[in-house]
Amino acid sequence: MQTLEELHNHYKNVRQRIYNAKPIAKKQKPPEKRIIDVKEAAKIAEERRREVEDMAYREYVTKNREIINGMKPSKCKAMVLKIAEKHGFTPEQIAGPSRDRALVKARQEVMYELRMMGLSFPIIGRFVGNRDHTTCLHGYRTHKKYLASIAASEASGLRVDTECQLPTKVEATGND
Repeated sequence: MQTLEELHNHYKNVRQRIYNAKPIAKKQKPPEKRIIDVKEAAKIAEERRREVEDMAYREYVTKNREIINGMKPSKCKAMVLKIAEKHGFTPEQIAGPSRDRALVKARQEVMYELRMMGLSFPIIGRFVGNRDHTTCLHGYRTHKKYLASIAASEASGLRVDTECQLPTKVEATGND
């Protein structure tokens, strides 16, 4: 009669032959928990978040290269950077969650310009902080109305103050 250990090894080999399974691995010890300070934890979390975002972006671009209509993402990023610098923000702030009025106006301008480049609203949403396509549609329409109001006010002799966006009368210059 065979010992219990011999039977165990025999059935282990039979299972491996029948199911072509890998041998059962021994349980690994969980990694030792180490105490880290808050700054180090925040730094690690930020690095992981950036890695995940970069991987997701690369995966998205790889999958949807034909959707981007032959446009290089670098063109879109360059356009976002140009508008962000024009308004005094960074691209990270444009894509961020802030609802500050000046930042929202800059974000809406980015949405408008990306739409003028031929991108769809879902793709624009991914470029501008993973926002919903309806948010991008609203931003596009809002900036379009803003541009129309500037054109109308200039045609009627008014100018739009870019700080508060209120029309003011243009003073006549020169001698009467």
